[in-house]
Amino acid sequence: MGLAEGIRKIGFRRWYERQLLQSHLYLVTALLSLVAVLAAVEGFASRSFSLQLLLGLVLMVAGTFAGVWAFVRYVRMMIAAQYAADRSVCPQCKTYGVLEMAGSAIHAGASELEILPTPVRCRVCGNQWTIR
Repeated sequence: MGLAEGIRKIGFRRWYERQLLQSHLYLVTALLSLVAVLAAVEGFASRSFSLQLLLGLVLMVAGTFAGVWAFVRYVRMMIAAQYAADRSVCPQCKTYGVLEMAGSAIHAGASELEILPTPVRCRVCGNQWTIR
């Protein structure tokens, strides 16, 4: 769910919380992949070439790719969430995260990790600005 859709459906603070939870699940996935790869590497030390060794090699390669992908996803989600959080403070009254959409910002085909220009309005003072 992108920023504009998240603010519209569940509000900024819940969107931000979900981004943090999802990103940390990717971090856990990356760590579990690391454990699987290390277990596969340990299996190489005590075996001669066999089908189990080949299976361990496939597991090691797949675990490495999954772990790298999950870690990159974690970092990108954290950066996007922090970027949006830094720009969600009302410039007028300095209230954090009490936002609503100020118009329609439909970004068809945009990645959920991209923070595209999103017009917002402060619910406290009514000031409008764009999160870029």
